[in-house]
Amino acid sequence: MKKLLRAVLSFAMIFTMFTIASPKAAAAVGNAAKIGTKEYATLNEAIKAVSDGETITLLRDVTDATGIAVESGKNFTLDFGGHVYTLSGPGAGSTTTETNGFQLLKDSRITFQNGTVNIAPNANNIKRIIQNYADLTLENMRFETMNQVGGEDYALSFNNGTIVFKGTTSIVTSSRDVIAFDICKFSSYPSARVIFDESYTGAIGGKIVYDSPNADTHSLTIAGNGTFASIETTAASAADPAIEIESGTFEDLSALPYLSAGADVTVTLAEDVTEDAVIPADTTVTLDLNGHTITNQADHTIHNYGNLTIEGEGTIDNVSHGRAAVYNELGASALLKGGTYTRSQENGSNSSISGGNSYYNIVNHGDMTIEEGVVVRQDGKFSSLIENGWYNGNQNTTKEPSNMVIHGGTFTGGLNTIKNDDYGKLTINGGTFTNVAQAAVLNWNETTINNGTFVSDQAVILNGKLDDEMDKGKLIINGGSFTAGGDHEVIERMSGGNDDSLTDIRISGGTFSGDVSAYVEAGNKLVETEDGFIVVPNTEGVTLDASEQTLKVGESTTLHATLTPEGAVEELVWTSSDPTIVTVDANGTITAVKEGSATITVTAGAYRAQCEVTVIADEKDPGTSTGEKEPGTDNEGPATSAVAMGGMFASMAVLSGGIVVVLREKRRRNS
Repeated sequence: MKKLLRAVLSFAMIFTMFTIASPKAAAAVGNAAKIGTKEYATLNEAIKAVSDGETITLLRDVTDATGIAVESGKNFTLDFGGHVYTLSGPGAGSTTTETNGFQLLKDSRITFQNGTVNIAPNANNIKRIIQNYADLTLENMRFETMNQVGGEDYALSFNNGTIVFKGTTSIVTSSRDVIAFDICKFSSYPSARVIFDESYTGAIGGKIVYDSPNADTHSLTIAGNGTFASIETTAASAADPAIEIESGTFEDLSALPYLSAGADVTVTLAEDVTEDAVIPADTTVTLDLNGHTITNQADHTIHNYGNLTIEGEGTIDNVSHGRAAVYNELGASALLKGGTYTRSQENGSNSSISGGNSYYNIVNHGDMTIEEGVVVRQDGKFSSLIENGWYNGNQNTTKEPSNMVIHGGTFTGGLNTIKNDDYGKLTINGGTFTNVAQAAVLNWNETTINNGTFVSDQAVILNGKLDDEMDKGKLIINGGSFTAGGDHEVIERMSGGNDDSLTDIRISGGTFSGDVSAYVEAGNKLVETEDGFIVVPNTEGVTLDASEQTLKVGESTTLHATLTPEGAVEELVWTSSDPTIVTVDANGTITAVKEGSATITVTAGAYRAQCEVTVIADEKDPGTSTGEKEPGTDNEGPATSAVAMGGMFASMAVLSGGIVVVLREKRRRNS
């Protein structure tokens, strides 16, 4: 009896446990979604049951063969809770035709958030993940269409209503190159709007195709920090594309025609591009070449009306006659931080023959800055390499200057390497400029050179003046290295310039292959070296690093002289008031001979400085200092001299590059 009772009790306990546990187990395994605390076996059931303003939460990953149609008038949020909803398709041999994953009908307001929706690999007949007619918000969602069989392979089709992308929502597809595999198609249904919210940071891994848009009923707005592969429209007129792009990062140039006023976008090239790119006015574009090449079709490769920055390694090439790699318009701003700028089909053989394909590599009518790392080159000899300003200044009706600042880079070729033309204001702070056809710099208006290396087979600089408005012929050189070819002068008059073409030139620094004393500015002087000439400031004083020294007999030390101002060059003459006590050589090295005191004087032109030296006995070797001359010595020989340059002194001056030169002053001519 006891055994029977135990068996009955055990069975009852098991039955009770089963009846209590089984609903929870079923919920964990079988139920797909919940609204509040109520759970539903399928997501479709939950969507049918949801009331206005409620949230459906997905409880597990779900696979669906046929998709879901959401009836008109629904208002709910579907929170995927980090789960994945997979569209498997009706399967091979099914009588079910193409279907959509979600078909969202009009007059609904729906939010999808925090999950992934994908099409299973090799799924059949899934036309698209979402076909939308509702007002839909997608926040922190991921959509995938990979290796789909059949269907159109769009992730999303936006036919009506409004879709807003937020957060990290992203779309990934199996192809980005073939139109048949475009990821987003905005069809020509009325009143369709697609907005990428300003908070958007997701990525669209393929083309956004805007199909037959109508500006009255369709619009696409892209903002935020999102990444997009490209934009494509089938609009009959690109002038009215019904697309406004405010911000974002793109992998090609397709977004540029659709930038709205005030837009700020980045283009990071994913592949080489053949296109004529136009940067609209009142927009900001950062173009990262990312190792790729942009080649024009028929016009300027980059035609800038806005604010453009070009960076990264890569090439901007132009292959058309009369067209530039970069053309910067009046009122536009361009910053070239990287890249190589070429005209690979340039065919100008000399100043008279264009060869049917010649032009400047870069033209600037606005404001342009060029940084270190930029390379500009061509082999032509018909057009200059770079033009800053206007070939015909009468076309500049505003009379605003064209401002170009070059901080560095390598510039090679052209008839002239840099041409500063009508209304041009050019400042060069560094870089290397090389020319074999004419000049490294041709200046018609206002040029200031602070540094850089300039080499030409002819004159380094050609200078011309025509008037006091747009061709002023003003040239200022504060530094740099200038090497002319053959018997050419460093600076020569440009043919066509008037008689005043060389009158407004001022040089206050630099190294030159020839005599430029006619242009040395007051307060400076020309010093001839074995290798050429340098222009330095006039000496205004000399100081020593010590005004008093105490030495023991036999000890030596070196006094250091500094000239003012910085950069001054002067011959230094060292003397001792009593060489029997202290001697001094041409390098300022003093040696104590015997006890006593003497004054060491360094003279630099009209200036001098002194050091009082006291010599005491060496206690370790008393009697060394006898006051008598050593046999065969001459302590009263002539004073020796050295040359000081920029505060350093030596018997020979050392210039940049370790070149040792003998300096001697060259008196200024025609001052």
